[in-house]
Amino acid sequence: LDAFRTAPIFGHGSMSQQMIIAERFGAIMQHAHNQYLSWLVTGGFILLVIGCVFLASPSLLSIGMLSADRVIIGTATTALWGLSMVFDSFLSMGFYLHYFCLLLGVILALSNEARNRIGVDVGQGS
Repeated sequence: LDAFRTAPIFGHGSMSQQMIIAERFGAIMQHAHNQYLSWLVTGGFILLVIGCVFLASPSLLSIGMLSADRVIIGTATTALWGLSMVFDSFLSMGFYLHYFCLLLGVILALSNEARNRIGVDVGQGS
């Protein structure tokens, strides 16, 4: 949190995390094992907000689907991923970021299909 206090708005930059961990703890680790702290240190408050919006995007993309489906999608993605990121920086590892983006594509396709079934023009976004 000391690293966040010295650069709270924009952070220290994406490659700073290893150096900060090594200076503070004398250990060589590739990332902090907390995604939210990683966002705060590397990108400051701005990246934390962007990251949280990205994390909430499955819930936003599922608008137009049945309420029960939205609850399942929101719980399976936003809630469980959000909780698990307290314990590790999954989105700092490429595989998990790609997996999450793939999930977003699937959710968007399902949402568009649900909107088409009820006759909502998908291009209008309403």
